[in-house]
Amino acid sequence: MADKKKFPNPEFFRAKTEMDWKAQAANLKEFGSIALDLIKETDWKAFGRKQKEHFLDNMNRVAREAKAVAAMTCAERKDLLLNGEKHLGALYRKGDMATVRREWRGVESTLVDFSGWLKVWGMLLATFSKDLIPALNTTFWYRWMISYMCCVSFMDKNTMGQRGNALKMSHLMTYDIFRYVAENLVFLAKCDKKNGNSSELNKKVVLFDEMTMGQIMAGFPDLLGIPYQLMPVFLVSEIDQLTCVPYIDAVESFGLPADCCPVPSSECGALVIDALPHMGKCFISSSMPCDGSTMASSYMSRRFPDLPVFHLCFPVRYEDEETVQMGAEDIRACIKFIEEQTGAKWSWDAYFSAMKRFNEETRYELEKWEVNKTAYPQIIGPSYELFRKWNYEMDGGIDPRVYLGRSVKVGDRGISGVIGLKPIHMLSKEEELDMPKGDEMYIDIGAESADEAREYVSLGDTVVFDSGIRQFGDGFVQGRALDDRMGCAVMIELIKSELEYDADFSFSVQEEIGTRGAQTAAFSVRPDYAIVLETTTAADIPGVEGEKRVCALGEGAVVGFMDRGTIYDSALYELAFKKAEENGIKIQTKTMVAGGNDARTIHVSAGGVRTLAISLPCRYLHSPSCVIKLSDGDEVFRLARVMLEELADA
Repeated sequence: MADKKKFPNPEFFRAKTEMDWKAQAANLKEFGSIALDLIKETDWKAFGRKQKEHFLDNMNRVAREAKAVAAMTCAERKDLLLNGEKHLGALYRKGDMATVRREWRGVESTLVDFSGWLKVWGMLLATFSKDLIPALNTTFWYRWMISYMCCVSFMDKNTMGQRGNALKMSHLMTYDIFRYVAENLVFLAKCDKKNGNSSELNKKVVLFDEMTMGQIMAGFPDLLGIPYQLMPVFLVSEIDQLTCVPYIDAVESFGLPADCCPVPSSECGALVIDALPHMGKCFISSSMPCDGSTMASSYMSRRFPDLPVFHLCFPVRYEDEETVQMGAEDIRACIKFIEEQTGAKWSWDAYFSAMKRFNEETRYELEKWEVNKTAYPQIIGPSYELFRKWNYEMDGGIDPRVYLGRSVKVGDRGISGVIGLKPIHMLSKEEELDMPKGDEMYIDIGAESADEAREYVSLGDTVVFDSGIRQFGDGFVQGRALDDRMGCAVMIELIKSELEYDADFSFSVQEEIGTRGAQTAAFSVRPDYAIVLETTTAADIPGVEGEKRVCALGEGAVVGFMDRGTIYDSALYELAFKKAEENGIKIQTKTMVAGGNDARTIHVSAGGVRTLAISLPCRYLHSPSCVIKLSDGDEVFRLARVMLEELADA
C-alpha cells in the first residue's frame, strides 16, 4: 500500500540552504548597532522604578486576592475552585497591554487551557528548530517577524472567559492555525534570498495573493503553495495592530493616497522598503476582493520583476453560463502556467481527493453558521475565516429538487446527459426522508470510465437543461428560462411596433446575481421613467390558497405595488390600473410581497428613477419547465405600450 502523502512534504524542511554569511554578518552588525542605540537611549532609572512599582503592585494584588478568598463562604470557595473566577478585570494592570497573571478557570478548564498553551509552545519550538538559523535571521531582517512572538498572548486574549467545550474548540482551532502559520514562516525564511536562499526549495514554491483560491495547489501535491502577503502583513496585524504602521507611513511617503485600505497599503509599504522575502518560482495574483489587492500585486510585480506572474480573474458573475466558461478557461490557463514555471504535473486524483475533503469542511462550516443563527450563539470565540470559501461553487437560484432525472447538455459540443442519484433501493431510511443535495448527484453521459468521460467533457464545462419549447392546453407554453425571455419578447415586439416617440430599450444581464446589468444600464441611460418587463411567480395550483397564490395565469398583466427589492412609484401604479381600465386590458396585482427584479437597482440609481414593473405570471419559475399563458403576454404588451405613450407626453 502506497504511503499517504504528508502536507507539507517533510522533504521541504530538509531542502539545503545556501546562506550568504557575509550579508548575514552585515545585517547582524546593523541590527546590533540599532540595539545598542536603544540600550543607550533607555532611561534605566525609570525602568527600575517601574519594575519596583510592578513588584509592589503584585504583592498588594496577591494580598487582596487572598483576603477576598478568605472572606468567601465554603460554597463560594468551592464554586471558585470548580468553575473559576467570574470577574476578570483584576487580570489587567492600568497602562499595561498584557495580563498580570493567567486566568483561573476551575480545575478542569485550567488544565485544558494550560495543556493547550504548552502544546502550542512545544509545536512552535519544534517547528522553528527545523531551520532555526534562517528563522532567527528573519527576525533581524523584518520587524513583522518580531510581532509573531506575541502570538501566544494573542491566543490567551481570545480564549479569556471560556470554559468547557468552547475552550477546547478554541484551542483546537488556534493550534491548527498557529501550526500552519509557523510552517509557512519557516519556509519563508528558508526560501528568502536574504536568509536561507534555498534554490532547491524555491523550485517547489508557488506564491499566492492571500485572496486567491489556493485550492488549485491541491492538484500539485509535490509543490508548496504559500499565501504570500498573508504572513508578513495580513495575519500578523491581527496579533499586533502596530505592526503595519511603519509600512503605511512608508507607502504614503512614496505617494500613495492616505484614503486607501490599510491592508493593501501595508503590503505595498512593505514592498517599498524591502520588507518582504524574495522567493518562489512564480506568483498567482487575483482580482479579489478589491482594487487595493490588485494594486498590491502590481507593486509586487515591480519590486520583483524576475518573478513570473499570472493574474487569475475571479468570476464575480458566477451564475452566468458564459462567465463560468471563461472562469474555467482562466483556471486551466493558470494550471498550465504553474506547470510551465515549475516543471510539475497536475494530478486530477490528488485534486479531487483534496476537494472531497474541502467540500466536507465547507459543509461543517455552513452547519456552524446555521447553529450560530440563534439569539444566543453556541459557537463563540475568535473567528479566523479569511476566505470566502463557498461563494465560488454556488450554482445560482435553481431548486435542487428539480435536478433529478433531467436531461441536460454539457459543454460547447452539447454532449447529452442525465442527472442521476444513488439508487433508491440503496438509500438508508434517513436518506429516503432527506431532500437530495446538488453535490450528491452526478451527470451520466454514457461513459464507462473517468478517462473516457474526459475525452468528451472537461472541468468547468457548462451544463444546461435539455428542454425545448412546446404548447399545450388552451394557449399554455412550457420551456426553460422563460424568466426573463418573455420580457425580452415583449420588448422586441415593442421595438417592431415602431413607436412614435423616443424610448431606450435595455436587454440587461445578471439579474439573479445582484441586478448588475440593470445597474450599469440605468447609470448609462439616466431615464426619467423606467418600466421593467419580466415574469413573476404564480402559485395558482391546487393546494395553494389565498394570498399565497401571488397571481394567476390567464388573468392578464401583473403590476405589483412592492416586492422584496422595490417599493414601486405609487402614481405609476395607479396610472397602470387606470389605463388598463380605459383600454380594456386585463390586469392584476400581486397578492403577496414576493420575488424581485431589476427594478431594485434601477429605482435607486443616480438621483432616483420613477419605476414600474409589468410582469407575466409564470408557474414553476427557475425550473426546466416554466409555464406561461400567451394571452398574458399580449396583455403585458398592450399595457406597456399605453404606459409608454402616457409617459412620453408627461
